Amino acid sequence: MIYLEDAIKKFSQLPVLIQAVFNEPETIAKLQYFEEKYKISLVSLLVYTAINEVSDVKEFLVADQSLNQEKAKLIAGEVETEILTPLLERLNFLSDDAEKNYSLAQERHYALDLFEKSLGGLLRGETIINEAINLRLFYLLAKDFDFNKNLENAIFENKEKITTKEFILEGKAHSGSVSNWLKDFIKANGSENFDSVSLSHFIANSTNAKKLNQEEKDLVRKLLLTYRNLKFFPESMADMPVEQWEIIPVEKMNVTPEKRVKREGDRLDELKEIASQYPEGSLERKAIEEEIKKFK
Repeated sequence: MIYLEDAIKKFSQLPVLIQAVFNEPETIAKLQYFEEKYKISLVSLLVYTAINEVSDVKEFLVADQSLNQEKAKLIAGEVETEILTPLLERLNFLSDDAEKNYSLAQERHYALDLFEKSLGGLLRGETIINEAINLRLFYLLAKDFDFNKNLENAIFENKEKITTKEFILEGKAHSGSVSNWLKDFIKANGSENFDSVSLSHFIANSTNAKKLNQEEKDLVRKLLLTYRNLKFFPESMADMPVEQWEIIPVEKMNVTPEKRVKREGDRLDELKEIASQYPEGSLERKAIEEEIKKFK
């Protein structure tokens, strides 16, 4: 097996979309959960998995973490179920490869599941991932022009809590969930198409929205734009060139300079130098920091 720093280099050369999927906050949070639960490091497992260097998760853990077969089998089963399989399914969904082994029915199911259970995460998500999701959604809409109604219904079933302040609906306290925010907006503005003025007025003046900080206001705004883009598709895109169409609102990406790794000094200094090239908390930096710990 190649050295970890070489694996990190190969990881950094993967398509940016794949790197972003492996670095999603939900994935990192699950990784940290299992690391704390079993008192082991799993960062290198994700890195080597991403570059297709892991053929057997259990055997990798035995070798990488010096675990016995029984414990490695237990951990491998949980990690595959909770992290690796969802990662593979996400990458399959996002892929635009016409030959991929992922059916139209599977894509539809995955999209509906996203909107019913994970929309909050998408609204907070990386631009590059949401751009890829938008492309897959338009592909599904092209196959079934009424699929937006299915996605709209999925949003109304979404119980994710996206705001933390007190939320009052019809005189009663409720959770600030995706579904409840849509109900609150429709109660105030009706179910007809709406423009940016109506949206801004609701965010600035509605009883529930006035309690929010700017971050949560932006999240609710993105939710309501997503709802409008879906419910009134394609009218919601009428005045936009096709290349600017979107379901989930995305912000223009900042192009980051190419990462450069300088190889100077002894191995420990080299690893520290490599680690410094990656953002704090990223999968790559965590992997290198784990390697550095071995010198202490």
